[in-house]
Amino acid sequence: MRTEPDVTRVVRSWLEQGVTELPDRVLDNVLDQLPATPQRRHLWSARRFLDMKTTFKLAFAAAAVVAVAVAGVNLLPGPAPGVGQGPPPAPTPTATPTPTATPSPSPVARRLPDSGPLDPGTYYIQGRSIINAERFTFTLPDGWTTGDNGWLFQKRNEPGEVMLVTWVVSHIFRDACQWEDTRQSLLDAGETVDELVSLLVDQEGRQASAPTEVMLGGFPATRIELTVPADLDTATCTSGNLRYWPGAGPDMSSGLCCNPAGNTDVVYVVDVDGNRLVVVARHYPDSSDEDRAELQAVVDSIEIDP
Repeated sequence: MRTEPDVTRVVRSWLEQGVTELPDRVLDNVLDQLPATPQRRHLWSARRFLDMKTTFKLAFAAAAVVAVAVAGVNLLPGPAPGVGQGPPPAPTPTATPTPTATPSPSPVARRLPDSGPLDPGTYYIQGRSIINAERFTFTLPDGWTTGDNGWLFQKRNEPGEVMLVTWVVSHIFRDACQWEDTRQSLLDAGETVDELVSLLVDQEGRQASAPTEVMLGGFPATRIELTVPADLDTATCTSGNLRYWPGAGPDMSSGLCCNPAGNTDVVYVVDVDGNRLVVVARHYPDSSDEDRAELQAVVDSIEIDP
C-alpha cells in the first residue's frame, strides 16, 4: 500500500538527487493530475493551440514542481540543536527589586516649659509675639536649661556659656552703648530683612561682619556677626550695659542687652513668608570650640512652621 502519491514520491526523489530537469514522463504525469477548468472555446488555429498547449504544459509543470519543492522543504525536520547555529541566547537576568527603606519616625516634639533644666530631645515654641510664626522647633542635647519665655542656655551663668533666643524686632537703638531710655535714641527697623540688617551693620557700639545669605529652618535668612569691641569699657555705657533693641512695639521694659567686651551675637534675620523673625546665637570669649559647635548644631536643627 502506497503511503504517498506517485508524483510526490517522484518529486521528493528528484529533490534528494539534485536533478535539475524533469523527465517527460514525470512532466506528463504532473500535468495529468492538475485539475482542469472548462474554458470557452476560442477560434484559434491548430498550430497556435498546439504551441500554447506545449508552453502551458511546461509552465504548469514548473509551477507544480516549485510548489511541491517548497512544501517538501518546509516538511523536512530542522537541524538538531547546536548544529549549524550559534550558541543559544543567554537568559536575560531578572532585576532584583531594591528594598525600600522605611523612614525613621520623626521625634515627638514637646512644648518648651517656662523655665528649668531640659531633658535632651526636641522642643517647640509657640507665640507669634516672640517667633512671628506658628511654631519654632529645635533639638537640644543634654545640659540645657530654659527661662524667661523662650531663652535657651547651656552652662548658664558659667564660663563658656552659650545661648539661643528668638525676637520680633520693630526698633533698634542707634547706639548700643548710649541707649538712653528715650524715644529719640530709637530707630524704626522697618519690615523687611534688608532694612533691619542695614541698621544693625551701622549700629554704634558693636562691630559687624559682612552679611551673608543662608537658610534657616527652611527659609531664606541673612546672617551677621555683631561683636563687642574687646577694648570697650562697658561701665561707660548707659546703666553700665550694652542694649541692642527693646521689645516689639517698642516695649522699653524688655529687650536684648548685656554683653561683656569681646562677646559675639550671631544674628539671623529670617524671612518667614513675609514675616521677619530674628534668631540670636550668643557665645562668649571663653566659650570653647565644642560649646560653639553644640550651639551651631542647635541652630541647624531649627524648623519653622509659618
